[in-house]
Amino acid sequence: GTKPVDPTDPEQELPEGGGENGEKPGEENTASGPLRIDYASNFNFGKQKISSKQETYLSNLSIKNQEQNYLPNFVQVTDNRGLHDGWKLSVVASELKDEKGHSLKGSIIDLSNISANHSVFKNDLTIDKSNEVSLDGKTPTVIVEDAHGSGTNNHGEGTWAIAFGEKATESQDDDVTLTV
Repeated sequence: GTKPVDPTDPEQELPEGGGENGEKPGEENTASGPLRIDYASNFNFGKQKISSKQETYLSNLSIKNQEQNYLPNFVQVTDNRGLHDGWKLSVVASELKDEKGHSLKGSIIDLSNISANHSVFKNDLTIDKSNEVSLDGKTPTVIVEDAHGSGTNNHGEGTWAIAFGEKATESQDDDVTLTV
């Protein structure tokens, strides 16, 4: 597999261990095959108090780069097929439950400020038109519509980091939220 890269600067690999809360994105990936997902962030919204009204919670960031800035949640895709066929990335959230297994009915995860970064082809993939997606635990949602790329010769080839937000000095991400 391909080691995860800094989603805001894909020329930089992540440091070994590189994460908090048990995430270890900088370690060797065991994913194999010419088209694969190398890494996907775990969304962690922390412990929250139960509320009788609708609440929105920010995702906790846990990965830092070499400069110790928090990096956005991201998914990394590698296409080494050499077929120039492109690809599509869809995601569906499983039913959201609390730690006791109770369903969080009506809960939605929102992903926004989505960008696709490559060491050569910057922001060259077609991202969901609204640059924002909602995961309701039922319906698959397309994040990358067409990895044929909008640039000259790129067809989604190589290693891409699809980031939800930008690097931050704060440990919470308002580009990945949970509404309950």
